Amino acid sequence: MIRYHVQIIIYLCITILLMNDGNVHRRDTRVESIDVLLWCGFSWTGFGNEHFKIPNYLGQSFNKTQCPVECKWIGDKNKIDQVDAVVFEAQPLGNFGYAYLKETPPFPQKDVGQKFINFGFEHEDYFPIQTEPGYLAHIDANATFRQFNQIPLTFTCSWGMYENGSIDNFKDAYVRPYNEKLRVVAFMATNCMGGGAIYRTNYIKDMMTTIQVDAMGECIQNKKLSPEEFPKPVFADLGLSMKIKREVFSRYLFSLAFENNNKTDYVSEKVYTCLLSGSLPIYMGAPNIDDFVPRNSVIKTNDFESPQHLVKYLKYLMTNETAYNEYFEWKKEVYPEMFKQKYSRCAFYAGDCDICKYVHKLIEQDKVKNGDHNATLQHRIDFGEPKEVKKFTRVGKLKAQSCLIVKQTSDLVPEINDEFTFAAWIHPEASQSRTLFAMGDANSAGGKMINISIVQVWRRFYVQYCLVSNEGGGDYTNGFGELDEVCITGERSITHGDWKHIAVTITREDVDGHDIQRSSIYVNGLLDVTERMPAHTTLKASNVMIGCKNNFEGLIDDIVIRRYAMSQQEIYQLMFEKLRGDEPGLTTYITFSDNAAVSDYSKYKSPIQNTAVEIIDTPLRKLDLNNC
Repeated sequence: MIRYHVQIIIYLCITILLMNDGNVHRRDTRVESIDVLLWCGFSWTGFGNEHFKIPNYLGQSFNKTQCPVECKWIGDKNKIDQVDAVVFEAQPLGNFGYAYLKETPPFPQKDVGQKFINFGFEHEDYFPIQTEPGYLAHIDANATFRQFNQIPLTFTCSWGMYENGSIDNFKDAYVRPYNEKLRVVAFMATNCMGGGAIYRTNYIKDMMTTIQVDAMGECIQNKKLSPEEFPKPVFADLGLSMKIKREVFSRYLFSLAFENNNKTDYVSEKVYTCLLSGSLPIYMGAPNIDDFVPRNSVIKTNDFESPQHLVKYLKYLMTNETAYNEYFEWKKEVYPEMFKQKYSRCAFYAGDCDICKYVHKLIEQDKVKNGDHNATLQHRIDFGEPKEVKKFTRVGKLKAQSCLIVKQTSDLVPEINDEFTFAAWIHPEASQSRTLFAMGDANSAGGKMINISIVQVWRRFYVQYCLVSNEGGGDYTNGFGELDEVCITGERSITHGDWKHIAVTITREDVDGHDIQRSSIYVNGLLDVTERMPAHTTLKASNVMIGCKNNFEGLIDDIVIRRYAMSQQEIYQLMFEKLRGDEPGLTTYITFSDNAAVSDYSKYKSPIQNTAVEIIDTPLRKLDLNNC
């Protein structure tokens, strides 16, 4: 008895410890918690809602199955530094069409270990931001209707079933006797011309010339439902509209399930409301629709040469009950595995859990990858941004008298040997040629120095990279030696008053047996210019100067120096990604997040001399994808 009481006490103590805002989180069977931020806020998806209640987009009320990964969903952008993953929905992020090129959306930096997820069910013709390389470079996984994505979602759901949703709804849906159905085709839609809808509209108009089609929606309407049948506008309660559509279609022999666009995997709710109504769906849309529905359950427009050939077949079914009823034989069969799989991927039922499971998988992979890397050093203690400053968005403000000197020493920091990357965000404010970055020493014989500047050519400004070499064999500071300067100048203009991400890389190439140095300039992650240069670049660790000489004036952030040439993809990712500080070849990493001091967050932690560089708060930089 005593043992029994002890067990009860232990259970109660554990329960209290797991209490959070009055809710008990059962962790006995689930893995560690994952925190996920919905960047555009909570929406129609119901992500994060364990109890999905009507009214809602789906028209169904249900309790979600417990996810094996405990997941907390957040809608507050200010908590981005506290989450494991951020979900971006393409529709509100980029708006319709190419609006994002004019109104560029603010975009956060990905924290170390954080995962960015692209989510959306609409296709890229409507919301093309989800195909932009400059956006996808920051995305770790896609959760869309594309079934080849890492997180495939569907709309294979029990639309408009309210309290009684399950996969059995499709078999259990009442089918009116053949002779009690209207020998007419039913159609309901609100979009007549937008996107690819113009094609389906013309197809239906062609059908209407030889068969009766009751168009009861806003598109080509020829029959109006009564206020009792349709009490609210469609989008006032979309779930109710699904229920009403299902009930109305049940009276008809045929119903049209025509998608806005015919794309592989793009299967919306249309075909499912038809199947749940007991009417026979006529489908136009995804060429692989057979993977999304029971066997022989729909008529496909692709099987007919023209609308009139389809109409001829429909009229045949209007007079042949046996042939018509063959389309409902699937109700007596076991569901195909593909259909059951698609139902299990319904975005409303499992979308949030599937995202959490994939994020957890990525995090576990990171643990394996980084497990033994610099095991004696600790991230955010020995290198990387400290926890107390990583949440801030701050930048450095350089004025005419400003100078940052990163004091690197050769006994700690390895030399640069023909592989190099310099990258930074800049926001120029002075309309004059200015030196941004300098490294090396060309004063002594054989010495070399790198200069990166913003230079004026006529009325525009460009990035310029120069390699200065002392090949004269003398001490240039005493009037001896000869300096040789080789430069390349970019072609993409740098606008004053705008943020631009710039990068310069050098690497060695073998061309016909000759060692050649290739130098490249990137602006906003895109290759600007690249040229071959004969000189080799070997630089011993020395002071790195930001500003200091013919000083750059403006804002600067995220200064990165690495001892290898980053690829364009890596530079793209770097634009909106924070570094650990111990990445291979990283010798300098400055973010200005700490308003008390400017620090090098690389593992070398080189001391920095700061002269008149001010640290200021700033809004998020924008995801500018307009590269024209």
